[in-house]
Amino acid sequence: MKPHINILLCNLCLAVLFWPLSCLAEVANLSATEDTFINGGRPNNNAGRTSWVSAGRDGTGGVRRGLLRFNLSSIPAGSTVTSAELQMTVTRVPGSSPVNSTFDLFRLLASWSEGDKGGNNGASASTGQATWNDRMRGTASWTTPGAKNNAIATASASTAVTAARNARYSWTGSRMTDDVQLWVDNQSQNFGWLLTSRAESSSRSVRGFASRESSSRGMLMVNYTPPPPPPPPPNGPIPDPAENDDCFNASPVGDVMNLPVDTREATFDGPGLCMTSPNIWYCYTASCTGDVTVSLLGSGFDTKLAAYNGCGCNPTSNNMIECNDDFGSGLQSQVTFTAIAGNLIEIGGFGPATGQGVLTISCEGAVSPQEPDLGDASDSTNNFGRIMGAYPFLPSITAHYPTVFDDGSGVGPYGPVHLNSQVVAYLGKNITSESEADIGPDEDGENNIRPSVNRANGDDGDDGVALPLNLPDCGWATIDYEVTVVTPGTDLWVNVWLDFNRDGDWDDTVDCPGGPAPEWAVQNQYLFNLPTGLNQISTPGFLSWHRLNGPEEIWMRITLAEQPWRGGSNPGDLGNAGSGPQTKYEIGETEDYFFVPDETGGDDCPLCKDVDGNGVIDLQDLIALLGEWLETCP
Repeated sequence: MKPHINILLCNLCLAVLFWPLSCLAEVANLSATEDTFINGGRPNNNAGRTSWVSAGRDGTGGVRRGLLRFNLSSIPAGSTVTSAELQMTVTRVPGSSPVNSTFDLFRLLASWSEGDKGGNNGASASTGQATWNDRMRGTASWTTPGAKNNAIATASASTAVTAARNARYSWTGSRMTDDVQLWVDNQSQNFGWLLTSRAESSSRSVRGFASRESSSRGMLMVNYTPPPPPPPPPNGPIPDPAENDDCFNASPVGDVMNLPVDTREATFDGPGLCMTSPNIWYCYTASCTGDVTVSLLGSGFDTKLAAYNGCGCNPTSNNMIECNDDFGSGLQSQVTFTAIAGNLIEIGGFGPATGQGVLTISCEGAVSPQEPDLGDASDSTNNFGRIMGAYPFLPSITAHYPTVFDDGSGVGPYGPVHLNSQVVAYLGKNITSESEADIGPDEDGENNIRPSVNRANGDDGDDGVALPLNLPDCGWATIDYEVTVVTPGTDLWVNVWLDFNRDGDWDDTVDCPGGPAPEWAVQNQYLFNLPTGLNQISTPGFLSWHRLNGPEEIWMRITLAEQPWRGGSNPGDLGNAGSGPQTKYEIGETEDYFFVPDETGGDDCPLCKDVDGNGVIDLQDLIALLGEWLETCP
C-alpha cells in the first residue's frame, strides 16, 4: 500500500504547488454606471440624463464639474489591480475661442446620486439628485458647493485636452490604479471621480465628454489578476450538513465578503427552477437602494446560483430574478439585480457538483432614504383652490377624495401621510417619496396630483395591486396585493375603499340583494408575522356594486399602516372616508388606482360564493352548500 500512498501524496503536493498558475491576468471593460455634471451657474440643477459630462467654465461664467462612477463588482474580491485607464471622447466644444486645458480626476470621498434631468444646463433637481450645492438634494449637501472639498486634494490622473471634437483622451497612472484597487477591496468607498479643468477661471474652457447615455460613452479598462481559487480540500472529515440546508432555515445575511460556504453534505430541496444539486439557502437583507451583486467567484467547485424576490420558500418562476451557472470565463457564478427588502439566495452546483466556496454580497447605491408617501386620487381641497373632477367624462362630479394633507385651511379631511422615517413595510415592490400630494419635491419628478390642470394618478410607485380587478355587480370579490416587509413581524393593517356609486367620495354604503356593500370595502385586515421580503396577500371577500349608466372607471384606495383605520380625521364630513390621522401614519403606503373593473362574475364558476356569510370564500362554504343541498334536494 505504501507506493500508492506516496503517489497520492505526491500528486496532492503538485496540485497545491501549481495551483496559483491558473490565475491568469484578466481585463474588465466597464462603462459608467452613474455620470452627470454639476453647474455653478445653475447650482440647484441636475443633469443626470444629458448625453455628455461637462467640466470647465462655460461662456456665461458658470463652472462645471463632472461626476463619474463605475461598478467594479464584476472584478472578484481579492483581485490585484495592475493598471486602470479611463478613455473618454470630447463631443462638445465651445463654438468660438475655446480654451485648451488639462483635465484632472480626483477620487471622491462622499456618495452622490446621478439624477435624471436633461438639457444644456440641466433642470431643477428632484429630491436626492446631485447638484452644485448638494450631493443629494434635500438629503445631503457637499461640504462646500462644487464637491471639491469632498475629494482628495491630489489628482489621481490628468490629461491635456484640446479643441478637437470627437477626439478620445486617456487618463491613467499609479494613483488611478490605487483608486480602483481601493474600490475593489472596499466597495462601500466607491464614490467615483470628480472631473475638473485646471482653467476654471477661463471662459470657454468647458468641454463635454460623451456620457453613458451616448453611443460614444467612455470606458474604464481595468487589468487585474484574480485571486487563486482555494486549494483542493484535504481528505479530512466532512462537516455535518448546515442548518441552512433547508430553505425554511435560510440563514439571514447582509453584505459579506468571502463568507465560507460548503455544500458537500447538503441535500436538495426547493422548486428546482435553477438547480437540482445539493443546495443551501440564505435570506439577504439589502443595505442600500441600488444594485446588489451576489458572487461565488473564488469558490473551489462548479457552482450555480439563483436569486428570488422575497424570502419565502417554495418560490415560483414569478419570484425568480436570475439564475447563473458560469459567470465570465470561469465555472463560478454571479448575479446582479435591483435590491428589494428581502431576497432568497440559493447556492448549489452544476449537475451533482458539491464543494467548498466563498460568498460575497455587496450593495452598490445609496443608503435607503426616508420615503414619505401620500395618495394620488383627485382632491378638491388642495393648495391651488381648484375644484377637481372625479371622472373625466362627467366633470360635474366633484372629487372629494382626501389626498392632500395640508391645503392651508387647517380643517381637513387630511390625506393619509406615511412618514417612513425608517422604511418598515410598503405596498408592492417600490415606493416613491413626496412631501405633499400637490406641491413640493417628488421623487418621481411629478406631483401626485396637479389641480391646475385637473390631473391625478401621478404616483409612479403604485404597484401593489395587479389590474384589472374582477368586481362583479352585487357579487363577492377579493383583491390580491403585495406587501414588501423590511422589518419582519411588524403588525400591519390594510384598508380598501372603492367609489361604487361614482359620486366622487368613498363615504357611502349601497344595497345589494345579498346585503349592504359599503365603499369601505376592506375594513382593517390585520397582517401579522409577515416574513422579510415580498408577501402575496388576498383581502377578505366583500360585496361590490356599480352605478347603472355611470362611468366605467372607478377610484380605489388601498392603505397599509401600523394602526387600524379608526374613522378618519373628520368623521361625518364629506370626503372623510379614506383620510388619515392628523398626526400622520408612521409607516406604510397609500396607493390610489383609477381603472375599469371587470364587472362579470361567476360565469366560469357559478357556485363560488360566500354561502356561510363570513366574508371569505373557502372550504367552509362548500360544506355549507352541501348542507343546503342535503336539506333541499330529494
